Amino acid sequence: MVQAPLPILSPRWSELVKSILAQDPASVLPKTYTREQLAGWSIQRKLLAESFSRNSSSVIEIPFSGGARTSLVLERQLSRGTVFLNTSDIYAEPLVDFHTHENPVDRAILVDSYRFYRKFMQAPSNLALGPVEVAPAPALQTDDELWQYAAAGGGVSSGHLCCTSAMGAKSLGGVLSRDMEVYGVDGLSVGDNSAAPLIVAAHTCATVYAISEKVRIYSLLFYWGCVDNFCVFRRRRI
Repeated sequence: MVQAPLPILSPRWSELVKSILAQDPASVLPKTYTREQLAGWSIQRKLLAESFSRNSSSVIEIPFSGGARTSLVLERQLSRGTVFLNTSDIYAEPLVDFHTHENPVDRAILVDSYRFYRKFMQAPSNLALGPVEVAPAPALQTDDELWQYAAAGGGVSSGHLCCTSAMGAKSLGGVLSRDMEVYGVDGLSVGDNSAAPLIVAAHTCATVYAISEKVRIYSLLFYWGCVDNFCVFRRRRI
C-alpha cells in the first residue's frame, strides 16, 4: 500500500495549499450550510492546509491486491456533503448527497495522483513486472482529460464513511461534545466513525474502536445495533 503526502504526490503542492486558504467557504460548500458549519469548515481548512504541507500526512491511498489494477483513494477531501431526513416518508432512508469532488482542489489532487502513479509504475522495481497502462490510457495527459476520466469512473466512497455527527463545538457546526454526547439530546452518545471531525488518512477500523472505547469509559452502554463502522448507543449515567 502507498500512502502519498501532497509534497511528494504533486509538484504544484504549494500552489494548491495557497488556493485552499484563499477559498471563500460559501462558494465551495453546499448552499444549505449554516453560519456555524461555514465557520467550522474554515477551521478544518487551516488544519488540512497545514497537513498538506507536510511529508508525514498522506492525501492519497493506493492499495494493492496482487491483481492487474488498483484504486486511487482520495483521503483528505475538502468537499463536504449533506444528510437530510426524508420529510415525505419518515421510514425512508436519509437523503445523502456526497457532493463529491465539488471543491476544485480535490479534483486537482486526484488528477495529480494519476501522474504520480504513472511515475511510480516506472520505478525499476515495478518495471521488472512489465506494467502496461490500459486505463486511464497514455493518451490522456491534460488536467481536463484526466479529470473527465476520473469523474466518469470514480466512486463516492471507499467504505470509509464518516463525519456525519462530528465531534466539535456547537458554534462550529459540531454535533457531539468532547464527551461524545449529542447536543440537545439527554443521554444519547454516538460511538462510531460518524463522530470524527475529519476522515483519518488510514483504514478506519482502529479509529472506531478508539471512539467506542471513549464512550464506554464515560458510561454504561446499551447496544442498539452496529453496521460496518456505525453504531448508536443509548446510555445510562453511572
